[in-house]
Amino acid sequence: METIEIWKVPLYLEDTGLEALERLLSPDESARAAAFRFPDGRRRYSASRGALRAILSHYTGEKPADLLLTATQAGKPELAGRSAVVHFNVSHSQDTCLIAVSRSRPVGIDVETIKPDIELEKIAERFFTLGEYEALMALPEDLRLKAFYRCWTFKEAYVKALGSTMWELMEKVEVSLDLSEPPAIIHGREPLEEWFLAALPLGETLAGALASPGKEAPIAWHTFQGP
Repeated sequence: METIEIWKVPLYLEDTGLEALERLLSPDESARAAAFRFPDGRRRYSASRGALRAILSHYTGEKPADLLLTATQAGKPELAGRSAVVHFNVSHSQDTCLIAVSRSRPVGIDVETIKPDIELEKIAERFFTLGEYEALMALPEDLRLKAFYRCWTFKEAYVKALGSTMWELMEKVEVSLDLSEPPAIIHGREPLEEWFLAALPLGETLAGALASPGKEAPIAWHTFQGP
């Protein structure tokens, strides 16, 4: 059984570490980084993209700067050429980036910073299915925040594993909000086959989820230390 590997990448690096990652970027990526209006956005983009190249190099055996990264019509990054057999997905929130990698199956990952003052009722009413919204509002108030982020991260991870966009399938994917049960997709774009869904242990301030078609798989965690 293949292990799905998750890399945790800190996005706030010392200048020397950031410069090393910037050297791995393609010309298009460097231009995109330079176009960011604010330094924090530029730093986070360069760090996450450079780290992605360094990590994928570990699996493909190619030099980080030589990897050909493209995107699907939905905007999901993917490898092209002979390295395309490696599946991966990226998510970041503030200074944390998570990269999921698999050699054999699509993966989707999401991480969100938990905001206790978020207007979850308004957001859920707009973006959740009717079933999700009603299930959320039926919960005791002290459980709603956790259930909200559980629902959001699993929807996002599932949709990303499918290779679609969140907005395209937001109302067509429904997640169970029963916190006493393992996470489950109640219905999706197509009749569901077997899916592996996992809540990620990220502490009190972050919520995260992993989704991948197929049977349950072991998860191995790594911390990115630099190229």
